[in-house]
Amino acid sequence: MKLGIIGTSEISRLSVQAAVETGSYEPYAVYSRKAETGARYAALYQIPHVFTELDALAGCPGLDAVYIASPNSLHFPQAKLCLSAGKHVIVEKPAVATSAQLEELLDIAKRNNVYLLEAIRPIYNPDLAVLKEAVKRIAPIHYVSFSYMKYSSKYDAYKEGKNPPVFSAEYDGGALADLGIYNLYLCTALFGAPKSSTCTASLLESGVDGVCTQILEYDGFRAVLSASKISASRSASEIQGENGTVTLEEPTSLDRIRLYPRGGGEELLSTERKSSLFCQQKELARILAERDEAAYARAREHMRLCTGLLEQGRRQAGIRFHSL
Repeated sequence: MKLGIIGTSEISRLSVQAAVETGSYEPYAVYSRKAETGARYAALYQIPHVFTELDALAGCPGLDAVYIASPNSLHFPQAKLCLSAGKHVIVEKPAVATSAQLEELLDIAKRNNVYLLEAIRPIYNPDLAVLKEAVKRIAPIHYVSFSYMKYSSKYDAYKEGKNPPVFSAEYDGGALADLGIYNLYLCTALFGAPKSSTCTASLLESGVDGVCTQILEYDGFRAVLSASKISASRSASEIQGENGTVTLEEPTSLDRIRLYPRGGGEELLSTERKSSLFCQQKELARILAERDEAAYARAREHMRLCTGLLEQGRRQAGIRFHSL
């Protein structure tokens, strides 16, 4: 599959490296605002086409799909352009900021007979099935706590008065959008849509959140989802049931899943597998290559659910994006 790439950040590099390792993609074109930046990136993967105009990349003959790893606020217009040009789109999380934006993109994708997919690692991790089975073993569930809290390498720059996109309202940044989304996708993958959701946050002067907590209410239990980019947690995420507890290192990679039965003992459940990025890229390529309509339908509905919950949480917490 010939792949176009928008964005030359570290996550773009890591994701494209994983894509190459799957053997399912051929990096074919890259877009960067600066020709020299694009050329340096292209040299990493022997990419034959470098563009400094988005229209040129979207219209590139032979291109099958476009991977978008630009700042969050650019996802919607860039995905719209590429879908309208008849290209499949894989967009980094969060795909878009609002449900209205998502529905517009899904409609364009349908009219052009292409797919819109979100790069969100836990959903395409084979150990998600392992985690689901562990949850069944400890049921009924009484409490869930997912935590993804780490001090961002960009926070010091923000405190110095710079404007890194991850802390910028101009670029739809903040902890909920960047890290809280992993908690939300994993929780809803395990337990479905909640009865209700509330969100609070510690806001930065830029208008986005440094720390946020989203609470999802289910029948019989609640899930507390915490994310931070200005502090770090050393606690594992956990699912507490009547018949035991399941822990995992973080909601992104699903590494080191452990089950502690009520009667005692400990079981390590994680499987031997490739990295979570590799697993994600392999499965996304499969969905596109096979035109797996059932998998695409599941992905669409999950995007709809989580985009709506993120949008609602942002309003509840008073997080402000300049693009909206």
